Amino acid sequence: MHSIRTNCSIIYEIAIFVSIKLADEYDIHINEDEIAFLALHIGTEIERQKVNQSKLKCILLCPDYMGLESKLYNQLLLNFNNDITIIKTISQLNQIDDTTFDLLFSTIEMPPTIDYNVIVISPFHFANQKSNIYKKIDEARTNAKKQILKQNFDRYFSKELFYSGLEFADKYQLIQQIGSEMEQQGLVSTHYIENVCERENASSTRFDQIAIPHSVYMDAAQTSVAVIVNPKGIPWDNNLVPIVLLIAINSMDKTIFTALYSALVSLFDDPQTISQIKKAANFAAFKKIIHHQM
Repeated sequence: MHSIRTNCSIIYEIAIFVSIKLADEYDIHINEDEIAFLALHIGTEIERQKVNQSKLKCILLCPDYMGLESKLYNQLLLNFNNDITIIKTISQLNQIDDTTFDLLFSTIEMPPTIDYNVIVISPFHFANQKSNIYKKIDEARTNAKKQILKQNFDRYFSKELFYSGLEFADKYQLIQQIGSEMEQQGLVSTHYIENVCERENASSTRFDQIAIPHSVYMDAAQTSVAVIVNPKGIPWDNNLVPIVLLIAINSMDKTIFTALYSALVSLFDDPQTISQIKKAANFAAFKKIIHHQM
């Protein structure tokens, strides 16, 4: 279950939402194992319905010599069709023009000044390169999510919602206190605190050293993230977490939120990042650390 929560966080959130609705409708209790089972079915269906928009847009740079371009194109699609779409094939770097893309496959080495995500591949021994290509594709996906976080940082984070050194008896006191301040700022409705607690009761939002409490309802007046930092740790169930991100989402941002949430989980999965952020005494220090990691 921990693997599903960490690696498939958005799918798990959908399963939480479904479980809450089912519990309300049929007056039943759905435990975390059953939620994980729901997540597996939901994930399978989402994979089935995947469309090209979820794939990485790629360019293939390969001199068209003895059919190598066609051979590589076919090999890439045969092995990575679920992950990539090749939108353009070129034989020279300057043919990229203003094309927007996520990943460049190239048979030639790139100069270090090139600011692209590049995978240098050989037309020979392709099978031996597959694991490295998968790794690079995963890195490109992570970088794309981080870029969304970087581009929208100032929209969702603010010094008014940064708290350092506050102490709480438990997670519910934190949700109540910070949620009330968000309500006073006109960011959330009067039901927000209750909805966050409902989500938390369904399954803990703690990921190792960070907790990301939120409501399953995207009805906030404005998407925002409250950051609560305490190096001593904040009680969260039977654990202590040094960092809490209390999130409120507006329905207009639901598409971006999917990537934002995944990026936050991925970013705070790094122990070094956690170590630096829990020492941040103010918003400026927090922002500097986040931007450095992106």
